[in-house]
Formats: sequence, C-alpha cells, structure tokens
Amino acid sequence: MYQYLSKYRTNIMGMAALWVMIFHSSIAGIDVKAAGVFSIIKNMGYIGVDIFIFLSGVGIYFSLEKSTISVFYKKRLLRILPYYLIFMLVVTPYNLVNQYHSVNTIIMEAQSFVFWQNLITYRWYVPCILILYFFAPIYFKLFKKNSFMATVIGIIGCFGVSCLLWNKSTVMMMVVRFPLFFLGIYMGIQIQKKSKGNRREKLLLLVSCLVGVMWLTYNLLHFDALVLAEYGLYWYPCFLITPGLTLGLGKVAEIFEYKAKCLDRLFIYLGKYSLEVYLWHYFLLGLIQEMMGVMGQWDQNTLIINILVIIITCIWGSWYHKGVKFLENGLGGE
Repeated sequence: MYQYLSKYRTNIMGMAALWVMIFHSSIAGIDVKAAGVFSIIKNMGYIGVDIFIFLSGVGIYFSLEKSTISVFYKKRLLRILPYYLIFMLVVTPYNLVNQYHSVNTIIMEAQSFVFWQNLITYRWYVPCILILYFFAPIYFKLFKKNSFMATVIGIIGCFGVSCLLWNKSTVMMMVVRFPLFFLGIYMGIQIQKKSKGNRREKLLLLVSCLVGVMWLTYNLLHFDALVLAEYGLYWYPCFLITPGLTLGLGKVAEIFEYKAKCLDRLFIYLGKYSLEVYLWHYFLLGLIQEMMGVMGQWDQNTLIINILVIIITCIWGSWYHKGVKFLENGLGGE
C-alpha cells in the first residue's frame, strides 16, 4: 500500500498540481453554498499543496538516507531557487508597475518574512518548503533515534504552536502544514520496510480521510472565510484527509498506468513540472484575464479562458524548466 507513494509519486504530484490550478481558477465562481458539489471540490483544491508537502516529506527521507547534508542542500536548493528567483525577476517589474505589490512586500515574500506580517500571496508554498528543507536534517537526526516518538512530538508540537497563532492566520497556515511533512518522513521508513499496511491501518486511513472531508465540507458551508482563516478551519481537516487521499490517488495512478495511458502520461508530465506550473499558473491567469477584460467575471467565455490558461501553463512549464536548465548549464560551463 505505502509503495504507491514512491512508485507513483510523480503521477500523484501531477494530479495535485491540476487540482491546485482548478482551485486558483475562476471556474464555477467561489460561492460554495450556491455552486454545489463541484464548487466544494474546487474550493478544497488547496489540499493539493498539502499533498505536495506530504510527498516532499517522503522524498526527504530517502534523500537524507542516501546523501550527505551538503549534497542534500545543494540538490534541494538547485531544484527550487533558480526557478523561483528567475520567476520573481520576471514578474516583479510587472507587479511593481501595476502596483500589485510594494517593493517591501516582494522582498519579505522572497525571504519568507511576509508571513510574520500576516500578508499572503499564492507563492507562499516556496518559502514554506525551503524552511522545511532547512530544518529537515536536524529533525532527521532525532528521527533516526526514535522515528515514532519524533513524528508524534513533531506533529503535536506544530499543532500546539498553530493554536497560539490564531491571530496570525498566514503564519498558522504555514505551521499547520508541517505535521504532514513529518508524517511523510515517517511514511518513508514504511516504504523502505516494504510495509503493505494491515487492514487496521487501511481502515484508519479511510475513516480519517472521510471524517476530514466531512469536517472540511461542514466548515466551508457554515463559516465565512474570515473565521475559516483565523481559526485554521481551512487547514486542520487536511491533516486527516491528505494521507488517505494521497494513497487513494496512488491507486488511481496504478489504474491509469494500465487502463488509461493518456491520463498516465498527462499526470507524469504535470508531476515532472509541478513546481513550474504552480509558479506560473496564477500569474498567467490574472495576466490573460486582465488583457481580455474579464477579470472577476464568470460566464462561458471565462470558462474557456480558464481551460486555455491551464493548457498554456502546462506547455510553458516544460519550456520554462528547459530554459532554466539551459541557463544553469551555461553558467556552470557545461
């Protein structure tokens, strides 16, 4: 069962990336109560980021097992920073000219300080994951001594801290995701042991996922956005949802591998360029909607625009990745 997280990791990340793009889109509007089931699923799309963080924890386990700390930092930073910094260099002039962000906000965002000012942009994930990567080797030393206790302490500690941050919702939004990272690292050791999971574990994952979905659905239907953000009601249920959902998506990926080759290749492609797609989609969507004068509107034409932007982003993500790699190789003298 746990092998799905390793074997189909790229596929699952592709599914999560598509879900995040749908979440960021203006498809079906944003009124959960008025738009029904599809809108609820769309508005849960930020769980795609929870899946990224959970799977990052899985990857971190194997990375730290196989490499030195210096090699670990080098690989992780090279995978993220060139793509993130070049993206920021491109979009920052546009944001400044159009007064979408101040210089101070952009600098703080790049350094993760934006969270402590209770400000947020959709790119919060990148500084968040860099913080996790920075502290991962320290945590991993404790994890190697007692994996179960380190995981429990890490999870309880982060949830405890998050409860102290109810007046700083953006900081809490980041901290409340950390337990999934620790749980992902713990899943890594289960994969290494080739654990298939017993019936009790499978039932626990299924029940916790269903309870989390019901809890989150209730929250979305009964509380306004301010309350959901202030008290973490957007994010606490995701801890229950994400592990079982991710394993379920792994099973779906296995079915696609044998029964739907086109979808299998699509999600592998999206998973390979998930960082690039994540960075560019929301910016391209806003840019194209503004150019076409449909910002904030909802009709059949904006549905088509949203779909086209998703397609454009997927293509551009691959080109952007290759362009950055070309620059890296050139600067490296290769």
